[in-house]
Amino acid sequence: MNTRLIGYLLYVCLLPLVMSRCTPNSERILNTGIKRFEQGETAKAITMIEKGIIDSVTIKHFSTTNLSCSNNLIYYRNNDYLKIAYPHEMDIMINNNSINLCYDPVLQRVGLLNGMNADIFNMKGALVKDVPLNQANGKEVKAIALLNDKLYYYCNRRIYFTGLHSNNAGRLVKDRFSPPFSPSLFYLVQLQTNNNKLAIIVGIGGSYNMSVIDLSNSSIMLQNWKISSSKISFQEGYLYCITGSTGNWTLRRISIYTKKRNILLAFNNLIDLELTPSGIIYENNDGLWIMNYSNKRPVRLPFRFKLAGRYLEHLLIRNDNGFYLIDMNKFLDIITYLNSKIPSLFEKK
Repeated sequence: MNTRLIGYLLYVCLLPLVMSRCTPNSERILNTGIKRFEQGETAKAITMIEKGIIDSVTIKHFSTTNLSCSNNLIYYRNNDYLKIAYPHEMDIMINNNSINLCYDPVLQRVGLLNGMNADIFNMKGALVKDVPLNQANGKEVKAIALLNDKLYYYCNRRIYFTGLHSNNAGRLVKDRFSPPFSPSLFYLVQLQTNNNKLAIIVGIGGSYNMSVIDLSNSSIMLQNWKISSSKISFQEGYLYCITGSTGNWTLRRISIYTKKRNILLAFNNLIDLELTPSGIIYENNDGLWIMNYSNKRPVRLPFRFKLAGRYLEHLLIRNDNGFYLIDMNKFLDIITYLNSKIPSLFEKK
């Protein structure tokens, strides 16, 4: 079967799916952009296709000039206030420069690390509990996470927990979680929760150790696996991460149950990236690329999108009109459809 026929069949199959996800206006804009590109009006076509994509995949638009992501919170700093922008809008007064946040979507509570305490806020921004992190014994607490009415925190290379509505507290497991270098040096820590699992990323500057704990039985599933980026994505039984070193990066999928590791993509150079459960988007010297894990074929994006972060399975991007939280699955579908319809738009120039 020749490639032209394969492309046509792919286009026919994708058309109903993609167009069902578009609004009538965004569908019209995309179709007009495609026609203009086919007529040779490349610059106008790209502008229209960009707008059609944004209109089709945007979950929420933010007009602010600065945003940050903390796995499952989108926020920004405004003087003495922390402005939570998504998934709820609220203001929290803060009194230090260090911002370490976590969010429990079930209880709808925001946790803010404040020295040796964790401040717990409701969705109105009111302080509902001040949790002393007594197990730390005066040592620096580097990260916190909220899940299932418990607060988890990293201190002195250990993971502790404390109940929000009980006196239950202690060390989660006996093991230590160290960076891949001397722990006497400066390093950062991230804690991420998903489906009753806790991921721990420890390190800095392209040198990290990654571990995963099953919170249902306090067992270690992965411990101190070396990775090269603090950006990971894990859902169900798989975890996606970056390994390797400068000039020889690899995207890997790891089964947290069987420990099997598959290489999905190799990079010669890498500037920035975001990982989601369905795909990767990354920037290198040749521009911005996107890839669905299932087909393992990166597609170059000729648009003015800039990476800004990730919120759970969604992507945060920015352009001249602000920040956009976009549905990554819809984005992948539309790019696949457009690549089958006008493949020359995505060819490397």
